[in-house]
Amino acid sequence: MVEIKYIKSGEKPGKNSRARCKARRKQRRMAIAIEKQKEKELEKKIKEIISGCDNKILKAIELPNPNYRDETEIHQKADAMHKVVNHAHQRNPKKKW
Repeated sequence: MVEIKYIKSGEKPGKNSRARCKARRKQRRMAIAIEKQKEKELEKKIKEIISGCDNKILKAIELPNPNYRDETEIHQKADAMHKVVNHAHQRNPKKKW
């Protein structure tokens, strides 16, 4: 188990700023490690709860539905701003661009 040691406000862990930065970085990394460990434990608990269910239900929960299409994607494709338009037919060849 990872243990975090908090530094008191008047106490400095190192003699220079580099050592203090290193100590703060170590604290942040330890906090992230604790969060990841908690997430893994939560996932294990969820899998234990669901383990009694059929394999089909587990697959349905874990995998996204390939046939599912978001409505916003459909509306964006139908929008005129997303269509490719050829403007060459409007060009006057006598004009310099």
